[in-house]
Amino acid sequence: MVRSADNNARPAWFVSAQTRGTRDQTPRFVQEGIWENVAPNAGRFSGAVNLIRPDDRIAIKSLYDNEPDSLPFDSGGKSVHSLRIRATGIVTENPGDGISLKVNWTLLDNPREWYFYTTSAFVWRVPPARQSPQNAWKAEGLLRFAFENEEQDIDRFLKDIDDPTPREHSADGKPESDGGFTDLAKRLYLPVGFLQEINTLLEDKKQVILQGPPGTGKTYVAQDLAQHLADSKDLVTLVQFHPSYAYEDFVQGYRPALVGGHTGFQLTDGPLLRAAQQAEEEPDAKHFLIIDEINRGNLAKVFGELYFLLEYRNSEINLQYTDEPFRLPSNLYIIGTMNTADRSIALVDLALRRRFYFVEFHPDKWPVQGLLRRYLGAGGIGWIADVVDKANGMLSDDPNAAIGPSYFMKPGLDEAAIKRIWKYGVLPYIEERLFGLGNDRLAEFDLDRLRGNDPSPQPSPEVGEGVLNDASDA
Repeated sequence: MVRSADNNARPAWFVSAQTRGTRDQTPRFVQEGIWENVAPNAGRFSGAVNLIRPDDRIAIKSLYDNEPDSLPFDSGGKSVHSLRIRATGIVTENPGDGISLKVNWTLLDNPREWYFYTTSAFVWRVPPARQSPQNAWKAEGLLRFAFENEEQDIDRFLKDIDDPTPREHSADGKPESDGGFTDLAKRLYLPVGFLQEINTLLEDKKQVILQGPPGTGKTYVAQDLAQHLADSKDLVTLVQFHPSYAYEDFVQGYRPALVGGHTGFQLTDGPLLRAAQQAEEEPDAKHFLIIDEINRGNLAKVFGELYFLLEYRNSEINLQYTDEPFRLPSNLYIIGTMNTADRSIALVDLALRRRFYFVEFHPDKWPVQGLLRRYLGAGGIGWIADVVDKANGMLSDDPNAAIGPSYFMKPGLDEAAIKRIWKYGVLPYIEERLFGLGNDRLAEFDLDRLRGNDPSPQPSPEVGEGVLNDASDA
């Protein structure tokens, strides 16, 4: 039986030792006391590997797809998969390269099989049951099966038709859906594995920032993901930073109030303290604080003592206006959004970067790349996705100037609406990015020219001339 130093507080990790068409590396890994990311698309899983810590439990698994006529029980005709645990161990060192680990392994002489309805990721994180209360019995069962040699509760497994066991990417790297995230992924037109990866980052550090050009869906995703993970809008607090936002607005400060019937000042908690208090009162629920446009505020001034608390969640510190010790609850998660297009605010200090994970949202990179095309489908207006890609290619010298897909992710979108959005939304944005480069450059972004309907450049209308020259623009 293998146990970590704190096996109830940290996740366990189930990893593969081979890919399709390659030899099983389990004997070598056990002999050398290592594990290596041998997936052909190893970079896809490097982020997860870097989350693994010393003393975490780890198991080498093999994945099998069972044919219905070969199952040891009646699955009701539903496709069933199984995991065979080959070896278990404790991680002793993670060098942080996203590729390798040092592990104290125990090779299993008689591997047993764990049955489930979905497939697991090449690097699969199974959280402690207390971090996944809606799915606690499955996490407990799998962990006891793998690390404590307990048998699977087959009867309970068969009764659970809507099994939400996580599945992110199979061994060949293809994204697959997950029972708990399928609907969310469909609504957001994003891969399940990407949303699961953000969730993994949140569980590890408690705070992430979604960064990228405007119009890439950062705020929308932050809100939908937070509501999904919290399972309630009431457990999500949204604030937006701006240049005049201060510590007294965010954390705690004296505000004008009637005191004893007279005008005075009263110490008032800001959204951060209110969200923290709510999280303390409901320790079994996940609470989220979304900070939109986080880099528009003077962060050192706004956060104050939080710089310390963001890194040391289990510690307490006295706040600026009170002697009472305060700590950030472990069930309060922070999601920030950051606009990288505005050069004046695109940078944040290294102290803050060390306290957050940063997730890239960029139109020309996975998973936002192709998002507009997925949203529009094969309809007659799908051409606008090609136009946006072409325009972004022309802006490639300034990656943060890219045009985000959110401009056109609107219900009832038609060609008239596309023209209005391009004329009054996209072109002014491009003009700002091209300031000082001349009108000829802006003419290259004429919608008809980009679409291929009019190969000759047309001059932009002067102010007051032809701005509303057809009924569709009125």
